[in-house]
Amino acid sequence: FRGDGDAPDWTRLYERRSDYPIGTVPEGGLILFAGADVQKDRIEVEVVAYGRRMQSWSVAYRVVPGDTSQLDGPGSPWRQLDELLGEVFPHAVGDTGLRVQRLAVDAGYNTNTVYQWVRRQAANRVIAVDGRDTYQMIIGQPKAVDFTERGRRKSRSVKLWPVGSSLAKTELYGWLKQVKAGDDVPFGWCNFPAYNDEYFRQLTAEEIVPRVVKGYRKLHWEKVYNRNEALDCRVYARAAAALEGIVRWGDGQWEEQGGEVG
Repeated sequence: FRGDGDAPDWTRLYERRSDYPIGTVPEGGLILFAGADVQKDRIEVEVVAYGRRMQSWSVAYRVVPGDTSQLDGPGSPWRQLDELLGEVFPHAVGDTGLRVQRLAVDAGYNTNTVYQWVRRQAANRVIAVDGRDTYQMIIGQPKAVDFTERGRRKSRSVKLWPVGSSLAKTELYGWLKQVKAGDDVPFGWCNFPAYNDEYFRQLTAEEIVPRVVKGYRKLHWEKVYNRNEALDCRVYARAAAALEGIVRWGDGQWEEQGGEVG
């Protein structure tokens, strides 16, 4: 169980930060996805750019304070999430910028409010997700969550997408532990701007540990640091990217994305 489930060394990630500006998409980043984690008094969200060979760049990480049970009103954090969907992030190459292609928001807390907000958004841009440790896909088939009075699922219901959080974390940790050999960039290489140490502590906040449950040894993800929101946001952004299918894109599809940037 050791190895891929061990938490990466956050100090090594902190020391190899890049100098690209926070909020700007670096060269090589061609499409944006975002993941949002909902807490009682805030929403935390990360915008991630992806490029060829699944190389990624964290473009922005934001903590939006406010009562997440309040969908509307001047202090609602959901209004700022609305604004994020309309925001154009400047690109280091060309005169145009990029908007978030798809945002995945965790529906595990203040679930009904999350569903209300998702109903207001375009279905091809925002999805509600549910992390499941035992799920064996990055993202699976959704289920409708709205029902008629007779107990039937509504045809235009909000859909809840299952996310294989354990699988996504294992993949991410494998990518974070990679070491560059000269100028060769490994598949899945992750780039970060000059975030503070708290971000990297949260990104590496969990690891797999064995536990005996009813006489059987099982493996569980447990915190080794008290905050893990950055890790959850990255998992949800990866789920949004998985739904787009970019891991299967060929040169032609990446060239098309590059043409939209230039």
